[in-house]
Amino acid sequence: MSRIRELDLTSSGSCSENPLTTLLDVLKKQDTEVRVKSKPEILPEGLARLLGLRYGYEVVVLEAGGGLVEYLFKRK
Repeated sequence: MSRIRELDLTSSGSCSENPLTTLLDVLKKQDTEVRVKSKPEILPEGLARLLGLRYGYEVVVLEAGGGLVEYLFKRK
């Protein structure tokens, strides 16, 4: 059974930390499933789908609203 990796991009740990760089590092590891929580202005749906396509993931919007969005990146 595969473990779902969870990533929270709603806040960065430091001023120099880029949330998209963090996401790219995780996607490059090719985990089976990655659940990503973000703000739409940090990771819009179109960008999430584009990154998913680039790294071999299907992207599903699990939840959206209240200024937050949650995606599931599932390995194709």
